[in-house]
Amino acid sequence: MCLHAFGMGYPYVDLWGFRAMWLHRVLGLNVVFPIAPLHGPRRIGRLSGAQFMTYNLVDIVHGFTQAVWDVRRVLGWIRAHGGQTVGLYGVSMGAHLAGLLAGIDPDLSFVLSAFPTCNLTDLFIEHGPRQLRRRAEKYGLISEETEAVNRLVSPLGFPARLSPEQLFICAGLADRMATPAQAHKLWLHWGMPRIQWFNSNHVAFMWRGEVGGFVRETLTTSGLL
Repeated sequence: MCLHAFGMGYPYVDLWGFRAMWLHRVLGLNVVFPIAPLHGPRRIGRLSGAQFMTYNLVDIVHGFTQAVWDVRRVLGWIRAHGGQTVGLYGVSMGAHLAGLLAGIDPDLSFVLSAFPTCNLTDLFIEHGPRQLRRRAEKYGLISEETEAVNRLVSPLGFPARLSPEQLFICAGLADRMATPAQAHKLWLHWGMPRIQWFNSNHVAFMWRGEVGGFVRETLTTSGLL
């Protein structure tokens, strides 16, 4: 199951970005692409995902909660129709979502978290302009309370229910969106599973062959190939 990044949710982007034809026709896997809440055809307004990530923390909590529910429903459908070996491959926001599922569903075969986020408070502080950060602190958008709220939908908020041998991370050393610190924190939290670093930026998963090689390694190690 491929879990797309923020702003995606359209077939022409998702299928190409995850190399769906390669996964299905070359590797022989069944693939499914759930569309995250408020993305793609589920969007509100012109920008895919714009209402998912807002300054209102409740929007983020509700967004990830709905996303988890959606993925679990799809997993239930797959298993009800005989699917026994199912793994998650998430990128960026999808990696964040996959990380949440790793702490909920013990029957997954593997979780691959690619270019992941895991702590949204740190990400906001990292990317927010100085003046905006000051206003956010003034109105309580950066505080211990907001960290507690974000932790409700953070992969760091609870332990993984899969073994470290079933968990995989890849990240970009030059990633300025989901910074390397995010992947490192997730790696430590998950008990230091297999991690692959690429000398690349955030969107490299779409064209770098190295990423495809790591995906194949993950699938082979997990027994899908």
